[in-house]
Amino acid sequence: MTFTEMLSNALGRIVAFIPNLLAALLILAVGLLVASLLSRVTRRILEGVDMPRRLGRVVEHESVLRRLPHTFGRIVYWALALITISLAIDALQLTWLSVGLARILAYLPSVVAAAVILPENFSAISALQDSKKLTAKRREALATIIRAEAMVGVGIAEPAEIDRVNVLEATMRAMARAVDRLPVRPTRALIDGNRLPRLSCPAEAIIGGDGLEPAISAASIIAKTVRDAVVVHAANHWPQYGFEGHKGYGAALHMQALEAFGPTPIHRFSYAPVKRAAEKISGE
Repeated sequence: MTFTEMLSNALGRIVAFIPNLLAALLILAVGLLVASLLSRVTRRILEGVDMPRRLGRVVEHESVLRRLPHTFGRIVYWALALITISLAIDALQLTWLSVGLARILAYLPSVVAAAVILPENFSAISALQDSKKLTAKRREALATIIRAEAMVGVGIAEPAEIDRVNVLEATMRAMARAVDRLPVRPTRALIDGNRLPRLSCPAEAIIGGDGLEPAISAASIIAKTVRDAVVVHAANHWPQYGFEGHKGYGAALHMQALEAFGPTPIHRFSYAPVKRAAEKISGE
């Protein structure tokens, strides 16, 4: 990432954080004011009660009784103050982040991961589901809404990197990059699958999460549409492979094209069918 990109990312995080900070400060100011007022009211009420006379038979020391109104007032204050601080922290914290990955066992091109932070009032929450269960048209429509209303980060691992480190490690790296490209830092990540990438925040792996957690569903939709767009773009450069149809999966047409023309620069050469096709072409 260049210095300009790092600076832009940092400024984006600061700007996005300002509304949360203002909300937290407002909650603190109002909450602590209410806590102080109720503490005084509690103390005044108890001071109006003849504590020595009412509790004298239970507590022998009058000095202890005299301090009870103040003690109860402080208890009320700190109880309300703790609630206020908790609410302020909630205001600072963002909606849970969910990182979803389109786990594609295809021969090309890149591994694409997406991270999405959904707003509380996301308009299409009921329409979110596993991206694989949606039509391409529906995925595109939902992706447009997600990008308009939610915070989105996309991470990519290129074919050369996949061949070098293996697809699992490349997947973990792509997911971490997606989180890093969010405009703000999340407080928690919900990960689709049973493995966790190395992140700067706590994370939880959820098997089948793209069908259970709305934010993961949204992330899988973004990842899927980005990857499909990359493949369709590749079809313009290599029309003989029919990428726009099979999207890089191991379809019969794709296998026939590999046998006839060999792999392209965006194929993953660590995959056996691609490797065999490359060896065959080079042998001829």
